[in-house]
Amino acid sequence: MSLLVLHLVRHGAHDGTPGTLAGRDPAVRLSPEGRAEAQTLAKSLEGRPLADVVASPQPRTVETAEILARGRGVTIDAALDEIDFGPWAGRSFAELEDDPLWRRWNAERDTAQTPAGERMADVADRVEGLVAALRDDRPDGAEIALVTHCDVVRAVLCRARGLPFSRVFETEIDTASRTTLALGGDGARVLVVNHKPGGSAVIPDCEASPGPRTADASSRAVSARAPRPYGAAPARDAAPAPQDGGRGHGSRIAFGVRDDTRGPDSNPPLPGARSP
Repeated sequence: MSLLVLHLVRHGAHDGTPGTLAGRDPAVRLSPEGRAEAQTLAKSLEGRPLADVVASPQPRTVETAEILARGRGVTIDAALDEIDFGPWAGRSFAELEDDPLWRRWNAERDTAQTPAGERMADVADRVEGLVAALRDDRPDGAEIALVTHCDVVRAVLCRARGLPFSRVFETEIDTASRTTLALGGDGARVLVVNHKPGGSAVIPDCEASPGPRTADASSRAVSARAPRPYGAAPARDAAPAPQDGGRGHGSRIAFGVRDDTRGPDSNPPLPGARSP
């Protein structure tokens, strides 16, 4: 089976109301800061032979993808869309904290679903299906950028690593960051997690703590502090995680479970490339 390199990219910072769940609101677009972040990420990928840039249909992801594509065109695919939060979208995180279904969603990610009926396993399934289709007609070593959303990237990482979705908040996914997987005949290798070019980043909207922070320019495989879910307080009395590797629905882990970010080098080079 040929090698396929996937760059999972989270959109840049957006102009939505701070402290509010943006969800699938089409009015939410990149902020000037988000455009600058995307430009920096695009520059870091110069020289990478991106065969395709595929984006979620949300304007903030499409705008990020267009910056990365540099005029080469962007494919829109609903498999990369934000989680369908239904009526939760547009509500403030403070308001959502009073909703027991929201608290259950964040405490029991292996089994809970949004009001629209979507589960984390559903999110991983749809991305996995897209990747399988993309893989069919790509040459060996092809690199593809998938521009999507914070928890979509986290869902894919849990699936690729064989982890339960209850561990989704162990990894930060910053705005305009890339997480890179190499898919080969023996499964997936997680090469880079949450790599953000430059020396600073902004706390993404999937975390609770407000205000800026300084980030290492290199990738962080797993955050030293567990990010909190979409502005929520840490969950208590969470249900035990199922022992199915986060698969849900009994689906297979086609991505495989090899993870090179757990070694001493948290930012190994891409296959056939220099270290970013």
